[in-house]
Amino acid sequence: MLTSNPLKECKVTSAYGMRKHPITKVRYLHNGIDLAGAIGTPVYSVADGKILISTFHKNLGYYLVVDHVGFLSVYAHLKQKGLP
Repeated sequence: MLTSNPLKECKVTSAYGMRKHPITKVRYLHNGIDLAGAIGTPVYSVADGKILISTFHKNLGYYLVVDHVGFLSVYAHLKQKGLP
């Protein structure tokens, strides 16, 4: 099943396309969409898939990588570690 948005209510903070990196200030292709929601907002996978990574990273915070067989999605800056 494919959903249109992993958050029921959110704001797009960075769209797909060329942008200046927020730290290095170098222009590059941002090949994703950044969304922001209120702390505690549930995050839903955009499609059925298998969680490949569920861990903490110093720059990403808690994050998940989901394999949807054909594409991957990354959910970062989460409040807590995702399942499993």
